[in-house]
This record gives sequence, C-alpha cells and structure tokens, in this order.
Amino acid sequence: NAERIDYPRYRRMGLPVGSGQVEGACKYLVANRCKLSGMRNWRRSSVEAILALRAALQDDRFELLWRTYLPQAP
Repeated sequence: NAERIDYPRYRRMGLPVGSGQVEGACKYLVANRCKLSGMRNWRRSSVEAILALRAALQDDRFELLWRTYLPQAP
C-alpha cells in the first residue's frame, strides 16, 4: 500500500499505520466471545446480533442501540 498511503505523514500525525489494533479488536470482540464453551453451534444471525451488542458496548453506543431495538423485540 506504500504507493497509495503516505506512511511517513501519518506516522508524524501519530496515526496508526499497521493492522495490529484492528486485529486485536477483532480478536477481543469476536474470537474470544464466539469460542467460549458451548458456543460452537451458533447461527450466523445470532453471532451477528451478539457482535453488534459487543461493538456497541465498546464504542459507547449501547444505550442508543438498546433504545432503538428493544421496542421491536417480540
């Protein structure tokens, strides 16, 4: 990606240029949760719903998500 991204400029700005932070977040939010005991047979839709909640908790959107979707629950 060196031809598309000005790595030195982004480093001077203090921005991350590697994928480690994203990979770590994925591992924390996804892999650790989905690999717990008894969670190997989840349906994709169930996993996506749980991951949406976990992501919302991490970026402080949980209350908004809860208020938005709770009234729609059966």
